[in-house]
Amino acid sequence: MAMRIDADQCIDCGACVEPCPNQAIRRGGEEYTLKNQTYPALSDKFYVIHQLCTQCVGYYDEPQCVNACPVDCITADAAHEESHEQLEAKAKNLKPQK
Repeated sequence: MAMRIDADQCIDCGACVEPCPNQAIRRGGEEYTLKNQTYPALSDKFYVIHQLCTQCVGYYDEPQCVNACPVDCITADAAHEESHEQLEAKAKNLKPQK
């Protein structure tokens, strides 16, 4: 499953953005583009685009955003459950082809 940022607890520091290998985390209020289609921001605070989040499967042993968050406001998103195998496949599709 993807990760989610609890906007009520988020202090909007951005510490979670840089360690994300999939660039799945966006600044609040910022639109995002997937497959050449632009979508409105999902939150006024930092947020996770679930289609890009692999919980760092395929890159690291644990979600790097969780480790970076100083207020522990990032958790698994039960609304977007995926198996480890599905996360591996997603990571493979998101990695740049060599």
